[in-house]
Amino acid sequence: MKDDLRRTFPSLAGVRFTHEWGGPVGLTVRFVPTFGTLEGGRIHYGFGYCGHGVGPTHLGGQILADLVLGRRTERTDLCFVRTTALPFPPEPLRYLGITAARVALLRQDREQRPKDDPWIVRTMMRFGG
Repeated sequence: MKDDLRRTFPSLAGVRFTHEWGGPVGLTVRFVPTFGTLEGGRIHYGFGYCGHGVGPTHLGGQILADLVLGRRTERTDLCFVRTTALPFPPEPLRYLGITAARVALLRQDREQRPKDDPWIVRTMMRFGG
């Protein structure tokens, strides 16, 4: 991750990174976030950002603010607000679907990686590493 960041922003070449984060990514079956309000109207939620970062998080904050304040806006009328998240399918369909999505994401990462990666990185990416 640090190498990718430095490659994207060469001005960070001399910057020391003190922290990194990597971990599970929350996603939904539809690959879009879900927002809503629990019964009783006092608890509002948003989940399933799929790791897309700052843009969706900012929009999510606006959606949650509208829900908390009881406002009906163009944001609260979006197709993924006030909908029920679909459950993941049972095994073995779940495994097959997740594996297919993982392979597709790795292929996309591989296509975006520079050709000057060390040979070991290129080799690992060929085998899904």
